[in-house]
Amino acid sequence: INNTESEGDFMQKEIYNLLMDIRKRPGVYLGQKSLTLLHSFLGGYIVRLAEEGYTDVDLNDFQNYIANRFNIQSAHSWAHIIRFYSGSEAEAFDRFYELLDEYLSENSEEIKVLSEETEVYEGKQF
Repeated sequence: INNTESEGDFMQKEIYNLLMDIRKRPGVYLGQKSLTLLHSFLGGYIVRLAEEGYTDVDLNDFQNYIANRFNIQSAHSWAHIIRFYSGSEAEAFDRFYELLDEYLSENSEEIKVLSEETEVYEGKQF
């Protein structure tokens, strides 16, 4: 962690870097391309971070983005919303990453979180 980066920002960046690793090799992390499995994996990962004292790490901003993007006014998670508009778990998994790409490109503060360890995936820089 550098002097200008909070622990929360550092861990948030770690989550997005983990998401990029999962994108490249979903079978290694999840067994198969599945948005439900990804959502469960991330939930467990975030709970574990909270147990370690990293309590300000979440995907709430992404949740709000998805709810607004699909004009949903309910308590459904981002995963449930994306899955509802997808034909299969694998399609929902791919759609999640398309939406994550959109979200990151539209939200400069989230890109700033990633700026120290910039990654490139399929020609897109995060």
